[in-house]
Amino acid sequence: MKRLYRWISALLISVLLCGTAAIGRAATVELPQLNDYLTVRDLAGYWDATATLISLEGDTAVTASHVVSVSEGVVTILDGGVYVLSGTLDDGQVVVDVKDDEKVQLVLNGASITSSDSAAIVVRQADKVFITLAEGSENTLANGGVFSEEGVDAVIWSDEDLTFNGTGTLAIDSPAGDGIDGNDDVKFASGAYVITAAGRGVDSNDSIRIADGNFTVTTGGTAFRASHTSNDALGCIFIWGGDFMITTGGGAGEFTVQENVMDGPQSMPDFNGEAMTPPDFSGEMPTDMTPPEDFAEGEMPTPPDRGTMPGESASETESEDETACKGFKASGDIFIIGGTFELDTADDAFHADGDLLVFDGEITAASSDDGLHADGSLTVVGGKVDIAQSSEGMEAEIIVVAGGSVSILASDDGMNARSSTGEKETFDAQEGVRIEISGGTLSVNAAGDGIDSNGDLVITGGTVVVCGPVSNMNGALDYNGTATVSGGTVVAAGASGMGENFSESSTQAAFLVNLAGDAGEIHVSDAEGNEILAMKVDKPFETVVISSSDLAVGETYIVTCGDASAEITLTDTVTGADSGSAAGNHGPMGSQPETSGEAGEA
Repeated sequence: MKRLYRWISALLISVLLCGTAAIGRAATVELPQLNDYLTVRDLAGYWDATATLISLEGDTAVTASHVVSVSEGVVTILDGGVYVLSGTLDDGQVVVDVKDDEKVQLVLNGASITSSDSAAIVVRQADKVFITLAEGSENTLANGGVFSEEGVDAVIWSDEDLTFNGTGTLAIDSPAGDGIDGNDDVKFASGAYVITAAGRGVDSNDSIRIADGNFTVTTGGTAFRASHTSNDALGCIFIWGGDFMITTGGGAGEFTVQENVMDGPQSMPDFNGEAMTPPDFSGEMPTDMTPPEDFAEGEMPTPPDRGTMPGESASETESEDETACKGFKASGDIFIIGGTFELDTADDAFHADGDLLVFDGEITAASSDDGLHADGSLTVVGGKVDIAQSSEGMEAEIIVVAGGSVSILASDDGMNARSSTGEKETFDAQEGVRIEISGGTLSVNAAGDGIDSNGDLVITGGTVVVCGPVSNMNGALDYNGTATVSGGTVVAAGASGMGENFSESSTQAAFLVNLAGDAGEIHVSDAEGNEILAMKVDKPFETVVISSSDLAVGETYIVTCGDASAEITLTDTVTGADSGSAAGNHGPMGSQPETSGEAGEA
């Protein structure tokens, strides 16, 4: 996957019967097809009466096969074939160690395996291993809280490809490590899985591929991670379907948004929530300051770790997020082609070091960090995405919304497009960075900037509603390059201090007007009283930017919200404030159109 969506432009989306998506004027990308990534046998989960039976009996196992070794609770499979396991192994392990061109299918049919100090199932060598959950069966695999073998730190550990299928259930308990670790591909075709792990739920070097299944995953680390350090084409996650309930790191925690009021002095809270009094710098500096004990004369002390600063890539401050608590993490790309997701994560809900595509499905995510994050491009083509809690709802170098329904609640920026190269943030546009909206519906409620692009903002279609900040340090729309609108409907309300209109290069009429309103419906009517549009906003605002194909230059419009109203005549395609490059827009707004009625301080 060579960064498939890095440079695509979303002016047009059409999904063809052959499974390709023509995305914009730049590229046509073939979507991952299920049959190309999972084989017929992966999907089948079938076995017959010729399978070898293994009965697990406390501290040992019984079988008639001469290619199965049983010694001190360790059951070792030495030849390819199908093996059906049932019963309980109190403190032992199943090991697969066959020729590298042989396949092994383990059918769990009411099996319970616990290893006090290692993995319950270990795959040392094979061409491929299938773990099949027999119909109606309930199976349990567990570790006792210690992993004594170096390199093995999961309840299921495999050095080869793994496929899970069948229609039974599997519970995995890993109080000291991961649930499933695979050094190659890890695939799920079907089945129900309950994974509880102190570390990661599922970890794969090459890829994670999920056709279907039911997953309840509770982890201290990342729930699903695919990570390959040396090959950009690997480390990807593909999801065609399934139901996911995921909690990581104890969840996102209580959601609080602290927004400064629009007017009056602003105080900075300390860590106890009380206002801090600025230090008194008058008078002389103290002369009895004692240096740290390890401070040698002539040396500068080492500053504390400052974490990842805005505009930096996370890789600048940590080589790998081993302690992360993400929902889904890929060193490559993530493809969400379907599925239903409920995530409560102490870190990003979805994070791709490459590109992230949401083609369909339903996502509900509460995150203490980003909802959807990609270092490359983040594209939503369809489905429903509800970021119910986040620091930043969507973050990537390129963000594309071409269809579907997207809702974001953020304590910082709702959408943030920024360079992934570590380029420092300034008022200059970052090359290649942009947000494109061409279809679907987008609703943003943000305490920081509503839609923030360190490059360009392009809107050609769709319905966009932004409930921006009440703090004058941020704006409903924020961009460093240009912001052009040529189609769709846009209502962006927020504080006035950093408010920005669209650029004068826009081809669809737009205006910015000062209107101090409370939460409620914003109505736009023409001079005869005919309603042009109505949109609901969820919190107070001072300015509102409106664009619609029903607006026309030379016409007069009345904007109302509750008892507040303002009248504006469109004198140009973009009217109100200084349009053009964002460099002229940061800070207090420029000239405003004449307003009338009860428009507060407008």
